[in-house]
Amino acid sequence: MLVGAGPGYLPSAPRRLTGPRPGVPLATLDRRVRPDPQTPSHVALAIVTGSGGLIGSEAVKGLVARGFTVIGLENDMRAEFFGPEASTARNTQALVEQFDEFRSIDVDIRDRDAVERIFREHRSTLELVVRRGAALP
Repeated sequence: MLVGAGPGYLPSAPRRLTGPRPGVPLATLDRRVRPDPQTPSHVALAIVTGSGGLIGSEAVKGLVARGFTVIGLENDMRAEFFGPEASTARNTQALVEQFDEFRSIDVDIRDRDAVERIFREHRSTLELVVRRGAALP
């Protein structure tokens, strides 16, 4: 499931977003309907692009609270475009320190090979993608 995609990604007909289990509305996901995060048999994984930004970091917090393991794809282009004071590095570091269930990968989402490698590596547990990172040409 892809959540948070830009207008070019919207399906032609509205559809109800559901959680990792068919028929479970996304808004109702919590630890009661998720597998126990400590159970080694299956840990639900979410990938969040732009995980160091304002919305991406809040998505990470919400997903971890609902029992997901989260991989953030972040390359901190804000620092390059707007200077060091706009860097997302502090947010990313805070998330890494706060949540054992979160790890950040420094990758540019325009690097198709790198992104495909990450998705292939985690395809067996990947259940959700939240796209909050901007991809500028």
